Amino acid sequence: MAKGYKKNKGRQCDHSDMDDTESITEDFTFDNSLDKLFDDLYAKRSLTREEALVELVDAFESSNLLPFVEDQCTTISHLFINSIKKGMAKETNLACRAVGLLSLTMGGGTSSHEIMEDALPQLCKILSGSDQSKVPAVVKCIALVTFLGANDLYETEVALEAIWKVIQPKSGNNVITMNYEPLVVVAAITAWSFLLTTIGTWKINPENWIEHISHLSTLLEVDDRSVRMAAGEAIALCFELKLVVVKPAEEDSEYLQHLIYMQNIKAKVTAQIDALSCEAGSRGANKKNLCNQRALFQKIWDYVMNGRNIEETVKISSRSNYIVHIIMDQVNPAKFRKALSAEGIPPSCSEQSSYA
Repeated sequence: MAKGYKKNKGRQCDHSDMDDTESITEDFTFDNSLDKLFDDLYAKRSLTREEALVELVDAFESSNLLPFVEDQCTTISHLFINSIKKGMAKETNLACRAVGLLSLTMGGGTSSHEIMEDALPQLCKILSGSDQSKVPAVVKCIALVTFLGANDLYETEVALEAIWKVIQPKSGNNVITMNYEPLVVVAAITAWSFLLTTIGTWKINPENWIEHISHLSTLLEVDDRSVRMAAGEAIALCFELKLVVVKPAEEDSEYLQHLIYMQNIKAKVTAQIDALSCEAGSRGANKKNLCNQRALFQKIWDYVMNGRNIEETVKISSRSNYIVHIIMDQVNPAKFRKALSAEGIPPSCSEQSSYA
């Protein structure tokens, strides 16, 4: 199964001058290979499903599967979600990636919205569990399917809140607060920041974000440098979206109290950014990525104080030509103003906006 699929890919690349008969045979074999992989997702043996998912993820990342999947998107989505539901960590993580790639292939619209609606309940259920090995893949999947499938602010806020519970776990009745590993927290912050960019020009009340900004500020003080950097990028995004300001209103006592509190948070965060941009290395158990941290927070400082912008281009996969062009209005690499422009990406995908 796997060998035949990879061989076909090589033939497509090496023999561009094949005649029509050979091309039809090639396509037929390729489609049959995909059919076999999807059939393997029905298997009871988890290893069989895992092997099929590895091949399918590779196919989505290296080929345009839209002609194959567009007429059976719902069935394929349910197969992936079933693997998310009943699989161990490896299978769940692969299936999360596959769901995201399927949504990206469909390029937004009704199909991506249906994928989001079907996947979110199961993804959120995993976040309420205790298996941290699944969480990074799950939060990334939530962010991507919501980015492509959400129709309004409410749907986006539901996903944002689900991811935020990983960043700031809270205890409650019959709920034990989970202490997540730094790698998990970083993945959640990155996914949350990516999705936050989509709120764009929707009406935003900064008062609703005070708790989030305050908690991100506390994360700038943790020992793990990767968490501090992810939190810094998220805070930079909050500055850009003007979530760290209070719009003029009636000057009653409640408003003035809120204004003072927000100004204090802004002053604290600005001082933290300045300190991290020139940290001497005495904080934290090790000095790994110290130079990267200094450079990052110096750029954040430049943006906060001077509004300086930069741009980057990022390759989605080393095995593909899919390019994402990122305009970072601050230095947050999760700030996507994206244009997908590569052979094999559906036109609807390149037209997908970020709501802004």
